[in-house]
Amino acid sequence: MAHNGALACFATTFDGKLVATASDKGTLIRVWNTETGALEKELRRGAENAHIYSMCFSEDGSMLAVTSSRGTCHIFGVRDDLENKRASLGVFKGVLPAYFKSEWSSMRVEIPSVPSVISFAKDKSLFLIAVDGTFQRIVIDGSQNPPVASVDPNIGTFNFLK
Repeated sequence: MAHNGALACFATTFDGKLVATASDKGTLIRVWNTETGALEKELRRGAENAHIYSMCFSEDGSMLAVTSSRGTCHIFGVRDDLENKRASLGVFKGVLPAYFKSEWSSMRVEIPSVPSVISFAKDKSLFLIAVDGTFQRIVIDGSQNPPVASVDPNIGTFNFLK
């Protein structure tokens, strides 16, 4: 079983080697190896329930972006070249609940809290279109350590609908 509850959203890498799943609870995203069925990563979107609206992998499968009803876009590293945040309580790892062992997103951007679809471009920027007609381009600045994601200041947010 991928999750305790029903699946709400999933995404695959372009080569089909990984699949990401999210339950209707929306707190955990799990990344699975499709060839072996092994769990590769367990990623935490947040502690409170949310509807996962959209998930997508970058073209090379190194990143996973997730949008939710909490008005956020979380970007996770799937491979080791982008490190996710972790709780700094490693000394208590054996006695703490799984919540404290989770990998948290490496980047987070505020977005409209309405259903949206997100997609990576070849340059690893993201394009988000929401049901309210808004459009955003999210850029990732890899020159900073750690990398930072933000809404493209040259475009901002604009509305397709009048």
